[in-house]
Amino acid sequence: MSDAGSPSTSLLANGSKEIADTMERRSHMEEGERFFKTPEMVRQVIASMPITDIPTEFVVFKPLDQVVEGDDPALVVFFVNADQLSALVVMSDYARGSGAGAIAPFGGACQSVLYGYAEAQRESPRGVIGFFDIAQRNRVDRETLSFTVPYTLFEEMETNVEGSFLEMEDWRELRERQ
Repeated sequence: MSDAGSPSTSLLANGSKEIADTMERRSHMEEGERFFKTPEMVRQVIASMPITDIPTEFVVFKPLDQVVEGDDPALVVFFVNADQLSALVVMSDYARGSGAGAIAPFGGACQSVLYGYAEAQRESPRGVIGFFDIAQRNRVDRETLSFTVPYTLFEEMETNVEGSFLEMEDWRELRERQ
């Protein structure tokens, strides 16, 4: 497969003048995003991504407080600052004790949702930290990352709030500075 014929591998690596000539953001595409050193590495990453067939026509994002009886949420996505992310990472492993309750894979823009669906298939799902796409970071507040969890993990975390560090002074102090 030639790099010119593979936009995703060329653009995520070192760019393509041929592709850039067909696009509006020419210089960006000609130079590439350079997230991976070579197009071959891009192909390897893409091949390892958890592509998931969703059994519905649409994926709907809505606030959790708008979920109604009959809805079947698959994932919960939090938009968080560093303090909130810290708490969610701790809570994702609070009742398990593995020390590995979250992962932080690189992915473009909303690809952490793909990883969230993959985690939902695991016996012990983990949270997925996201918003690492440098080409899209300017579209969100500089202090914001995402934390995506399968709904089952969200329910587990929610039931474990009582008695956790979230009731302690250290967390109260962090919440006050937000």
